[in-house]
Amino acid sequence: MVEIELGKIKKFSGEMSSFLEEKLGIKVTVEGDTLIIPEGEEKGTVRTSLLKTYLKRFIYLKGMRKDYRIFVDRGTVRFSVRENESNIEAK
Repeated sequence: MVEIELGKIKKFSGEMSSFLEEKLGIKVTVEGDTLIIPEGEEKGTVRTSLLKTYLKRFIYLKGMRKDYRIFVDRGTVRFSVRENESNIEAK
């Protein structure tokens, strides 16, 4: 089972779950601000590297690729707000 913690982009949970269902062919459930991808008996487990690629594609299509980063840690995928370059230069 893989959990995707949406954080600040939980308003896109419905669109993201349907996008992942289409790409992965596995039913994705939404629980609060978390998407849950079960281990499929027929298709096996979902590779987190492939899942990360699809999530990057989704946020690119929504125009948010420059605003968020995606981290993977042992079955948990987490979105993080990317610091703007102007904030880094000001430090």
